[in-house]
Amino acid sequence: MKKYILICLAITLIAQACKKENIHPGGGSKPPVVIIPDEDEVVVPDEPVSTAPVTGELQASAVGFVYRKVNVTTGYNKHLFLDVDADGKTDYNFVSVLFMENNKPNLYLLATTKTGSGNKILIQKSAEKALNSLYTFPVNKGDAIKPATTAKTDWSANSQKGLIEGSSTVNASKQYFGLWKNQQDKYLGIKFIIKGKAYYGWIKLSHNAAKDEILVSEYAYNKAADQPILAGQK
Repeated sequence: MKKYILICLAITLIAQACKKENIHPGGGSKPPVVIIPDEDEVVVPDEPVSTAPVTGELQASAVGFVYRKVNVTTGYNKHLFLDVDADGKTDYNFVSVLFMENNKPNLYLLATTKTGSGNKILIQKSAEKALNSLYTFPVNKGDAIKPATTAKTDWSANSQKGLIEGSSTVNASKQYFGLWKNQQDKYLGIKFIIKGKAYYGWIKLSHNAAKDEILVSEYAYNKAADQPILAGQK
């Protein structure tokens, strides 16, 4: 009889523990409740565990250039804070934002700069998109990244976000938009400031549609102020 009572007590304690921890007795956590945001509500994902900027690994390069490898993917809730001049401070942010637009959820993968830094991103001249963003321009290998822009491109304004790639799901079908859709090994032109002087460089990006991610593989810049660099030059 005593043994029977102990067994019943043990079963009761296990059931209470499962209820408190929201765990099914059969194993596995209870599925989370998915909350769909209201129209035009911006949902900022949780911050990553570490927000320390990434510099990458220094590689051999031609005289007058700095070249580093990164090989980090950015996507929903996977942020990257890039420190191109290795001073311990973030120069470029690669972040994701999920928000409702036209009654459907949209995921934007964005490149941004710190407000007031003077850092710029090469963008395409066009009408402004959601979230104060403009399409970032994918540069082909060998094309010059320099102070002067073209009829199609410009350097981003202060506090302006660069839209790399966006996606939305309609009737179980995912649709992509942006100039980096399915693009591989293209280059994002950058202009950043060190001690009041402008330096030009590139960051190599590739879009993975299957995972809805952007691979930030490597970057380089010209160590001479106000001097151009060719996309891919290192």
